[in-house]
Amino acid sequence: MKVQRRERAAIRFRNELLEMKKAESREHLPLHLREAYDLLEKIFSEGIPDEYYYPFIAAIYEEMSDRALARLIWAFTGEDYGFAMNNVYEVGGALADTTLAPGRSHIKIDRAKVAQVEAWLEANNFQDWLNRPISSEATEN
Repeated sequence: MKVQRRERAAIRFRNELLEMKKAESREHLPLHLREAYDLLEKIFSEGIPDEYYYPFIAAIYEEMSDRALARLIWAFTGEDYGFAMNNVYEVGGALADTTLAPGRSHIKIDRAKVAQVEAWLEANNFQDWLNRPISSEATEN
């Protein structure tokens, strides 16, 4: 009984720390990425499910720079920036024409899940966000 209570308390504490880290990370993003972060929160209110992690990256890979995408992933998921950047590179490799370098990426992109993420993005006006001009204040951070 005591062990279960301790485990629940530890899980609750870990989740609270992750939420604090996410909030702090969001505040360090430039304005245009904070807006993308807010959009992600609408779509993935409970975080990005594992099965949609790579499809999410694939869905917006062509729309953002590798660094901006990794920074957004870092802030939203709380994972290490270097880890996020490596995942962006992995997805880029998986999406690239692999006839030049077959087998370089160890991940497989589920196109049906990419289409699902694209539909969620479209339903939440992602294209409007993409088409907005970036002001000088948006890149201050």
